[in-house]
Amino acid sequence: MRFWLVLPLVGVWFLFAYFVGAVFCLFRWGDRRNFQFATELASRGVLTLMGIRVRFEGIEHLDTDPPCVFMGTHQSMLDVMIYGAHVPRNVTLVLKKEVQWIPIFNVLMWGSSQLFIDRSDRK
Repeated sequence: MRFWLVLPLVGVWFLFAYFVGAVFCLFRWGDRRNFQFATELASRGVLTLMGIRVRFEGIEHLDTDPPCVFMGTHQSMLDVMIYGAHVPRNVTLVLKKEVQWIPIFNVLMWGSSQLFIDRSDRK
């Protein structure tokens, strides 16, 4: 029951955070920190609203010096939220090109120098 009460708040918070990130892009176009700020704001807020606490084991073994690759399996939307809240700074995403047509989100992706790929052309 609580889930259905919180779900609208999660949606509003998510949109708010990405809108703020898109506004940041107007002042700092091409800066990856725009995406990091918006994603951390959105992810931490969503996890908090949903009452989810994350505990990491073995994080001391993570080498935070670039380059580093994180790959999500997307078994649920929670891995996106957890990555957004806890992955180290200075991250570049590789996204399918269709994402660039999602309003607000696309401005944030373009304005923070994320990479779009065409998955239909494997060459």
